[in-house]
Amino acid sequence: MGLFSSKKKTSVDTQVVRVIEKESIPDTIMASVLRAIVGNRNLGDTVVEGIMGSPARSFEKMHKYGRTTYTHGLPNTNLIKPSSLTNIVRGVINVLEGRTVTIDYARFGVLNNSHYARMVLTRDHGYDTATNEVTKLSAQKKAKVYVKDIVPAYTEASFEEADPEVFESFGDPESGGYNDDEPLNGTLGGLKQYTAPEITTFEGARVILTWREGGVSRTEDLIVNMQDEDMDADYYQVRYRYTAAGKTHIKYWSYRAGANQYPTLDMLHDPGFKGSGTYFPFVFFRSKKENLAHPSRKDTGLHKTSTKLLEHIGIDYESLGKEINENPDVGQIEQAVMMMGVRADSKDPIEVRYLFEYFRNIAVLAGSRVQAETSATRPTTLAGVLSMTALSSFNTTGSGARAIALQDRDFKQVLSMSNIQRKLVAGRIGIVGTYSSYRTRAQKNLAVRGGLFRRLNTEIMVYRKQVTASTYEEVWVHGLSLKYDIWEGHSVTAKIGEDRLLIPIDLAIAKSLPVHKREKLYTTSLHLVFNSRVTQKVKWYQRGAFKVVLIIAAIVITAYTGRFEAIALAIKAGQVLAAVIAIVTEIVISLALQEGFKFVAKEFGADVAMYLAIAAMLYGGAKAIQTGSLQTASAANMLSVSSGFMNAAGNEYMRMAQDYQGQLQAFNLMAEQKYAELEEVRKSLETLAPLNPYEFVGMQPFIVLGESPDNFYQRTVHSGNIGARAIDSITNYAEIALRLPTPQDTLGGVEYV
Repeated sequence: MGLFSSKKKTSVDTQVVRVIEKESIPDTIMASVLRAIVGNRNLGDTVVEGIMGSPARSFEKMHKYGRTTYTHGLPNTNLIKPSSLTNIVRGVINVLEGRTVTIDYARFGVLNNSHYARMVLTRDHGYDTATNEVTKLSAQKKAKVYVKDIVPAYTEASFEEADPEVFESFGDPESGGYNDDEPLNGTLGGLKQYTAPEITTFEGARVILTWREGGVSRTEDLIVNMQDEDMDADYYQVRYRYTAAGKTHIKYWSYRAGANQYPTLDMLHDPGFKGSGTYFPFVFFRSKKENLAHPSRKDTGLHKTSTKLLEHIGIDYESLGKEINENPDVGQIEQAVMMMGVRADSKDPIEVRYLFEYFRNIAVLAGSRVQAETSATRPTTLAGVLSMTALSSFNTTGSGARAIALQDRDFKQVLSMSNIQRKLVAGRIGIVGTYSSYRTRAQKNLAVRGGLFRRLNTEIMVYRKQVTASTYEEVWVHGLSLKYDIWEGHSVTAKIGEDRLLIPIDLAIAKSLPVHKREKLYTTSLHLVFNSRVTQKVKWYQRGAFKVVLIIAAIVITAYTGRFEAIALAIKAGQVLAAVIAIVTEIVISLALQEGFKFVAKEFGADVAMYLAIAAMLYGGAKAIQTGSLQTASAANMLSVSSGFMNAAGNEYMRMAQDYQGQLQAFNLMAEQKYAELEEVRKSLETLAPLNPYEFVGMQPFIVLGESPDNFYQRTVHSGNIGARAIDSITNYAEIALRLPTPQDTLGGVEYV
């Protein structure tokens, strides 16, 4: 969709609410003990009776009913991994091309700028990857036009908000293709580094073209803009090749997940993992903005089976649905769903145990092999920690990226991770069977054009279990996220640290816990998920991006033309075309001035820019006082120059603060690592002796070998005769009272005897 077309603006959001608060969580064992004591009953029989009637049994009966009778049944589960993804997309593209193709790479995730640029070049400009020639442009220029480089381009906002995997490069280095200036690229281009991105005013890529004209090398930029693509959606991105008429053809292909064009891709279907999970059912109170729990729907199969499903755990479906649908903003709720899941960063011991077993099972299914580590191989320095985590987090080696899709007829979630690893570590976190977890991050410095760099972070959850007296197992889950599909490709993605990141309960994994632990897991995992959607039609001149352009341009032009009032009136009156004409005449000058302010702040420092801003402000203020008006050209211009330098200085200070923040984060990571090592050493000391060695720090020994009896008496027992000291104080009262203060009296340490 272009800039000058109308569109519908849709905003979506997801909120979760726990159904049962912690203080209301049942404890069957404690309740059974109290019942036995109060009723004077046999303790063992009462506890067994309580366990047999535990809420855990009720939840599992609900699960069975969901599997056998519930209208929606249990969610379908599919695990997607690189090998299965390749097989799926190959089948789709074989049909599209009408021939068998070879897949060079197949990725699933946010749209990659370099891949998109190559796809557009191939589709619209006749780009030949094998020769690196842009054939249609060659015909226009009467010379062979080659791609010299492809520079990924990001706006400041998109760069700051992007996840690290966004910047992963696909295929060959962008500058590795043959061209007249670099003929060796044809054979050695693969050795080049991938091109660093640049931060600019658009999202996409800047393709640098090169050709020879009269023996002189020429270059030109071709802008590939991604403004019409959904940058929040996930895409299948594929490069493939085939041979026809003796020539190899290389093509690029992208497809937005959920576009309802290729069902096998939309379902993330993997036949090898059909029904791999036995997850608890989703219960719907609203779907497609309709009240499914309304009494008028009592005779529908969904209402009947939903009511029966929740009766197993003592919840009245219709009553709860009434409470939900009486919300004054209920018209914005696309879906209201009850699901069972626990927070990925939970510290609850029972939930941590479930999380370890859950992700360990995924790692095993995904083919992750255990990496053995010892105290000698585990890094102890900050650089070592960063290199270890960066290697596993920013390269899809080992088990690689994974995604698990849970879906029934009306609701879909995709649990994704950029990598998952298992490690066996020598050490102790507690007694055998102890579980724990912690959150960490991998950091990587990404070079940006202009000599700058940005620090990228990948959040990691680490789950641990003590498997023997001297070793524990770890499961490292990198880049964990949960995407809620809400409406027609619009989705919300929950990240580590958010309460929306709920790891669903799989009965097959939960069954490994004892009954009394399962009941707490089940009850704490009950959540209501509210997915909201607001859609409104927005005309092209009312869209946020265009209005921001108008406002910024108007403010800048105010400083140098004095025409802001006319432009503001035109915008207010809806005469957008008149405003555009007025702005375009001055826009080039304003942009040049803005870049000048940035250049001064960058090259000479933020302090210099701030001093210039103050000087311009004082000069402009003096001119205003002299003329009695801010409307004069000299006063307004100097005050605007002051504002420009002030903003540039502020941006430079912000960049410096971000660099300092990155250094602080690195230091904190090292401090956390050292503290964790200290804790492990302290715990190991506690297990070796019943006494805590820290309790004796700073204390004197009671017995010193070889000490004389007199010294022992003076050190431990003798404290002087207090009676004699009291008499001496009375005798010396006059002398003490009349003596002038000395430095020793003021600073202390003098005894009056």
